Amino acid sequence: MILGIKSVKPLEKYMLHVIVDDGRDCLYDVGEDIENIKGYEDLKIIHGLFGQVQLDESRTCFS
Repeated sequence: MILGIKSVKPLEKYMLHVIVDDGRDCLYDVGEDIENIKGYEDLKIIHGLFGQVQLDESRTCFS
């Protein structure tokens, strides 16, 4: 079963507070991904972009 994300909130140091549909409450460290995945580097380079995290119907987006 694929779980969806119920809510997401940006925290300091590129951490996300994520609540999953089944009620699990998680912290996700995006910092490692920013360092290792080329497409994520804008989250560090563009001031304020990480703080704009939001959900849409199918995925988590930074826009």
